[in-house]
Amino acid sequence: MARYTLLGINVDLLTEEEIFDRIMELSEGDKPEHVILLDTYLLMKAQFDKALAQIINSAALVIPISKGVVSGLKFVTGQTGEFHNFFNLTIRLLSRLTDFKRNIYMIGGKNEKVIRKAETNVKGSFPGIRLMGTYHMGYKKPFEKNLITAMQKTSPSLVIVSTGRPKQEQWIARNKKGFPKGVFLGVEDFVQIIGGKDKNASRKKIPVVDKNFFRFIYFIDYGFALLFNKMFNKHPKPVHKKSDENGVGSVIIEDDKPAENVETLPDEAPKFSFDARETSAIHNL
Repeated sequence: MARYTLLGINVDLLTEEEIFDRIMELSEGDKPEHVILLDTYLLMKAQFDKALAQIINSAALVIPISKGVVSGLKFVTGQTGEFHNFFNLTIRLLSRLTDFKRNIYMIGGKNEKVIRKAETNVKGSFPGIRLMGTYHMGYKKPFEKNLITAMQKTSPSLVIVSTGRPKQEQWIARNKKGFPKGVFLGVEDFVQIIGGKDKNASRKKIPVVDKNFFRFIYFIDYGFALLFNKMFNKHPKPVHKKSDENGVGSVIIEDDKPAENVETLPDEAPKFSFDARETSAIHNL
């Protein structure tokens, strides 16, 4: 795995299969782990929020999901790679966890109606899925302790948190420490899409800007930040992790050789029992 730094924020370049293997490995660990889906908006949000930057940089995996992130990385470091469709990546991850009979918990949506519809659709799309529980994000703050206790009892290998960013990342950072292990993944709009409430998801080519025009300011700042970084900063060599000669532990090495271009698997998503309309809601910025 090669980890790079872009504007002070970690970015991991992996194939889709490597992502799945790493998440499976993390789910079997002895502590809870956070996986970040990084796009340009979240990257720039972290430039003005030190606590958010710390949350991202302490995550076990930081996966690029927008063209802007990988383009920025190429501009600054010369390293090329692929970004991942956040929706398809999550769907395929659910399929993988279903095959391995791992427990899953999903929290998201604005109310009970949305999360119940999402739960029904997921169970219909993945026969045998061990979706141990769901809950919406519209709960009152005093209820959170009871919710966490209920979630803990399901021993989840994966917890999907689906709400706005960076709220979902902050929720995970605040609550994951109450779990002995498991992977926590924030996927904005995932519950809304599979719950049938985001009707335009498949047509949004720039969903971040459409959702909030003022976020566009971050993208303007992003261009200037990349140019400044390119001109004045010295960029560290990529960090690679590999097993030692006995296959135990990991050895951190640095080299000047760029990692091979990231490849993605064929676009094979399962057939859904809900009207997802072959969504391709990819963040292009």
